[in-house]
Amino acid sequence: MNNVVKTLLAFLIAGIMLATPVAATESNKFAISDVSFEDPVAPGQTLTATVTLDNIAMTDDVKDITVKAWIEDSNGDLVGTKFSTDVVQLHQDCEKDVPISIAVPSNTEEDTYTLWVTAEGKWEDAKEKVTASWNGPFDVEQAEHGLAIENVKLSANTLSAGDSVDVAITVLNNGQNDENGVVIKAAIPELGVEKSVKLINTLGQYAETTQYITLQLPEKVQDGLYTVKVTVYNDKAGTSANEDLVVENAVVAKPTGAITQPATGVQTIEAGKGAVFSMQVTNNAQTAKTFSFTVGGASDWTSNVRVDPAVISLGAGESETVQIHMIPTQAGEHSFTLFVSDGATTIAGQQVKVAVTGNALGTDTDAGQSLVVLLIFVLVAAFAYWRYQTGGFEGSTKKLKQIYY
Repeated sequence: MNNVVKTLLAFLIAGIMLATPVAATESNKFAISDVSFEDPVAPGQTLTATVTLDNIAMTDDVKDITVKAWIEDSNGDLVGTKFSTDVVQLHQDCEKDVPISIAVPSNTEEDTYTLWVTAEGKWEDAKEKVTASWNGPFDVEQAEHGLAIENVKLSANTLSAGDSVDVAITVLNNGQNDENGVVIKAAIPELGVEKSVKLINTLGQYAETTQYITLQLPEKVQDGLYTVKVTVYNDKAGTSANEDLVVENAVVAKPTGAITQPATGVQTIEAGKGAVFSMQVTNNAQTAKTFSFTVGGASDWTSNVRVDPAVISLGAGESETVQIHMIPTQAGEHSFTLFVSDGATTIAGQQVKVAVTGNALGTDTDAGQSLVVLLIFVLVAAFAYWRYQTGGFEGSTKKLKQIYY
């Protein structure tokens, strides 16, 4: 009888417990409700994902949240490096999307891996920590053709103008096929410095090679932070990587195509008379350049403007004088600018201020042309009058002498 009673009491207690709602614990009020990402990922690419944090608590915020993510292989070993980011606060009864990104190493083999995500914070008015976690599988699949830069190493990260830097570049074929005609290039784009090598041999699947390239810095370069850009490519695949380079104690470089002119202040010229201005142009680049010239700001108060020569070619460091010819037509204070162009790019300009005296409505050339036209007209009129007086117009005389019957 006692056993029957005990059994009935046990069923009764169990029924009561099942019928009673269970309140959510503090831990499961904060959760990672979703993680979305593209699958599969190729070796050398970046796994980007969006992690959705969810706070279902109706009264408390979660603050000082740290989100971490990492990749593990089938043995539970870490692949690549961990990702971490901070979230200041997640308000009550709210969700927040947190972007994460993890670089998949270029030598990662094809397989199924696990993405782990954790979030840890604390309730706003308590010291109690709260955590959430998520994990899910994803695949790494090799591309048909793939080239990856495993490592870029500079012989020095801080140099002076005129120094050289050796760049060690390790390249990996992480695609499904052998690669031919692979080119490895190192460049400092801001300085116009670059050099490349082409692999003679085939780079087989999973094979890697290290190549060394020496870059020479110009003698004239400004202090600052520059980028060494490494590019690896063939006709099937390609990739690039950057490394910072600091230049210190450098000689300040002058702008390419600099213009110099004697400091004469405002120059005075006379309206209606030709004026000539001389300026020296210097090529401050490290290579030969061809410069062309245009004059701006002079069309409203001059005529017959030209630059002689209009185009010049200068070697590195060379200079040449050009002359600007013009005829001012308006009195007053004016200015014009000589612009220097390297191809389609304007690289320098020099403004000149002038004071034009007099009050010419035209130019010497215009006046001369008008005088010539007037003189011709007078001569033609005088000649016609002389021929008329002397009977030189035979056609007219004959008509006067004709008698009709």
